[in-house]
Amino acid sequence: MVEICNWLIDNGYHFVTEAKFKKGGRADIVVLETGDAYEIMNTEEMERFNKKKYPIPTYPIKVTDKWRGL
Repeated sequence: MVEICNWLIDNGYHFVTEAKFKKGGRADIVVLETGDAYEIMNTEEMERFNKKKYPIPTYPIKVTDKWRGL
C-alpha cells in the first residue's frame, strides 16, 4: 500500500486510506480525482472480494502485483 500511496503523491493525486463509506464498508485507498477505490489483497481471496458491495468502482491489487500506476 505504501508503494501505491507514494506513487499517487509523486504524481499529484489526492487520496484517502481506509476510507469508510456512508452505507457501510471500507476501501484501502480511494483516489479522489478518479473516484476509484483499490483493495490491497494479501490474505483475502478473490471470492470474498467479489462478494463485497462497493458504492464506487473498486479494483483488487494483489500484494505480489507490480504497481504500474493508474
